[in-house]
Amino acid sequence: MPTHYQPTEIEVIPPERVPDLLITAGATTVTYGTACVAQQIDAPSERWLIDQIRAGRFPARKIGRAWRMTAQDIAEALEACRNRRPSHADSGAPLNGLTPTSRKRLGGAAS
Repeated sequence: MPTHYQPTEIEVIPPERVPDLLITAGATTVTYGTACVAQQIDAPSERWLIDQIRAGRFPARKIGRAWRMTAQDIAEALEACRNRRPSHADSGAPLNGLTPTSRKRLGGAAS
């Protein structure tokens, strides 16, 4: 008489927390959905993230009807959002027209 298979208890992970695998030409790449990425990068909303992707500001791939991002895409999106403070002291640009306080803040000498 055959024995019946008794499944063991496993943790059920919601689909939005599980990255999908994208198999391209024999290589396996992990991709993430927009809901997961929006949560990871602390985006205002998933809709905002999709708008940025459609505008070409963030790299992503459309697979079927869903936008997907790799870890590299997420890193590039974060880099695109990074605030960069211009270094006027290193650029050699003249600081004419600035108050002494502003010159000091920018690290330049009195010009």
